[in-house]
Amino acid sequence: MAEKQVKDYEKFVVRFPDGMRDAVAERTKENGRSMNSEIIDMISKSLSSISLSDEKLVYMLEAATQENISSLSDDDRAEVGPLLMQIAEKLTSKIESETSSLKQVIAMLSAIKKPAEAQCRSVKDRLTDP
Repeated sequence: MAEKQVKDYEKFVVRFPDGMRDAVAERTKENGRSMNSEIIDMISKSLSSISLSDEKLVYMLEAATQENISSLSDDDRAEVGPLLMQIAEKLTSKIESETSSLKQVIAMLSAIKKPAEAQCRSVKDRLTDP
């Protein structure tokens, strides 16, 4: 299959919410890909996976006790296995998303704390100078 020239591809401009571009850029470094390749990969994975709603996910986790799993037939296990993998992927995605949000909050706290500490030192220095 011949590769298309970049100019032949459809183009679409995307506006990222605050922090998302940085999160994607961080992922590109981890995966050794370009921003475009990383975004295309994420969209492709999203489009190709069956979507589990959060309600279904919670229900399945509550229903999937060790006892229930051990009593499944081989055929049922074959069907449940991919579904459990999908649940694991969804939970992993949620963790990654929350981790990114947590990093943003920590960065903001750090940015707030540093100027406040500098201001306190400045006041302290003024008070201790004769």
